[in-house]
Amino acid sequence: MKQCNPSLVRQLVEQQAVESKSMANTDKRIKVLIRVADFLWVTDEETARRYFAEAFQVAREKSREKYVEKSSGSPFLGVEKPNYPFEVIRAVAKRDAEWTKKLTETALKDSEEIIKQEKEKADSVARDPNISEITGLAISLAEQNPAAALYFARRAMRAPLQGNWFYALYQIAGKNRQLADQIYAELINTYTNAEVSRLLYLSAYPFARERIMGVEKYQMGAWMPENFTPNVNLQKQFLNVFLRRVMTLTPESASLKINSNSPQTAFAVMALNEIEPMVAQQFPEFAEPFQKAKATAQALASPEVQEIVKNREDSQKSFSRTFAERMEDLEKADEEGKLTDMQVVNLVTNAKKEGDFEIAETWLDKIRDEKVRESATNYFYFSRSKLATKENRFEEARKHAEKVSKI
Repeated sequence: MKQCNPSLVRQLVEQQAVESKSMANTDKRIKVLIRVADFLWVTDEETARRYFAEAFQVAREKSREKYVEKSSGSPFLGVEKPNYPFEVIRAVAKRDAEWTKKLTETALKDSEEIIKQEKEKADSVARDPNISEITGLAISLAEQNPAAALYFARRAMRAPLQGNWFYALYQIAGKNRQLADQIYAELINTYTNAEVSRLLYLSAYPFARERIMGVEKYQMGAWMPENFTPNVNLQKQFLNVFLRRVMTLTPESASLKINSNSPQTAFAVMALNEIEPMVAQQFPEFAEPFQKAKATAQALASPEVQEIVKNREDSQKSFSRTFAERMEDLEKADEEGKLTDMQVVNLVTNAKKEGDFEIAETWLDKIRDEKVRESATNYFYFSRSKLATKENRFEEARKHAEKVSKI
């Protein structure tokens, strides 16, 4: 067997970097340079840094194109471009945290200039994809380099509070719970004056909830680390900040709508409805500020807001019903001749255990609309096949998968 020649291997690898200069596809060139730099880092850090730096410069030039390019097929459709500088930064983060910080600041400065040139308005910072990239760096470094992870978390806190923190906190906690708790405490202090709807992005973590409170409860769901438990101190911090923020609402700020058709009052009222039993049962010391916050929200809740809250809460109740409760509703509706296709679809899509699937299967033929029945049937057998595979029932999984005509 021929032995590997390290010099020859290195020569071949570096040749890829040289040839990448002639690549018309900039994306591929960046990836080649990153791979070459990664390969050389251990044996020749100086050269590896040069290739990382070259990749970053190419990425910066590429990023000066607009974040979103219009699709040629429709003026309303767009494709978000990859964040090229951060592709390089993520690779560097595995090697050198300090250099990663410098590259990040450069990328953010470039981004600000691009946004300014393109005359982005209003919530442009909140939509800047760099913010989620920075929290991504915090997540990736949480276990190996907590200090660097904290740096990037704090850097991301310079932007308005965003929903990505709801997911990021749990991901960081999965690697370093102590760090995640520290970041949460800093988040709640940093965003004390954030809009009510934004503060609710922080309503899940301290209570170990899979969903946030309020209007957007069933629009956002997160995976929690195994054995994740509530943190009473952080719960109190959230309640203190949230209740005080609601008390400061004015007619003008209460009517504000941010990325939603619902005003801040609706977010406040719905969240307070969820918080009320918590205060009564676990946090009696918050009874007085809760009542003040509730009074403020109710005073600002117009008939329109009250209708929004009612409709939202009714909708959320249907989402939270158990399979058995849905089954009971279905049987009653069927007996009364009021069964709808949507009721059957809701039952089918909420089957979680094999017993649920066995029951739901008998209702598929009751869906009257042919297209809806086909889609529901495909989803049903696809989900049932996934469950069987997860439970190592491979022959059953194969049989269920064969019944899926189209995904």
